[in-house]
Amino acid sequence: LDTGIYGGHTTTTDNLLVGVPTIAIEGSHFASRASNSIICALGLSELVCPDLRAYKLLAQHLALDANALTTLKEKIKINKTIYPLFDGQVDMQNFENNLEKIFAMWLKGHGLDHVGND
Repeated sequence: LDTGIYGGHTTTTDNLLVGVPTIAIEGSHFASRASNSIICALGLSELVCPDLRAYKLLAQHLALDANALTTLKEKIKINKTIYPLFDGQVDMQNFENNLEKIFAMWLKGHGLDHVGND
């Protein structure tokens, strides 16, 4: 379970990496949205709850329904191969490409502006 106001960040990432579902509540500021973003980046938006009531109900459902939990763990396993969240090669390539863009901008004397993946 995500901790709420100050989300798990690394803990959420670690949980998902090893196939452990994490439930989160929608937050209103950065620290409370970090886990939500990580969870959704793995295509698991059904684990992000709008409020504490939904959070509690989902936690109870997964604790009591072994089939639902197994299905969710299988979805995590599959999604790790489909979604880019844990694709280190793509991350490194994007990082290198962006460094090259920044260097080219600097060589031309341009101010640094937003550099992102196209």
